[in-house]
Amino acid sequence: MREKFTPALAFRTLTPLFDKASELLGFGNSFRKRVVDMAEIKDGERIIDVGCGTGSLFGHGRMCLDSASLLRLMVSAAMAMF
Repeated sequence: MREKFTPALAFRTLTPLFDKASELLGFGNSFRKRVVDMAEIKDGERIIDVGCGTGSLFGHGRMCLDSASLLRLMVSAAMAMF
């Protein structure tokens, strides 16, 4: 039996508000920058962002990833649209 998928913020209609809600809860750009900095990604490394949501974590960090390659995996097509 297939498990029911719960979208971001529990309701599909709230999915477009995910990044804004994350920011209000303290997970905005400064948080994402700290996470990317703590990862200490080196040139040539490969990153897999599983459950990437809207892609904002490494979307923000992409400018820091000179020659590293990035693969984002997300179950929800609705989240990938943002």
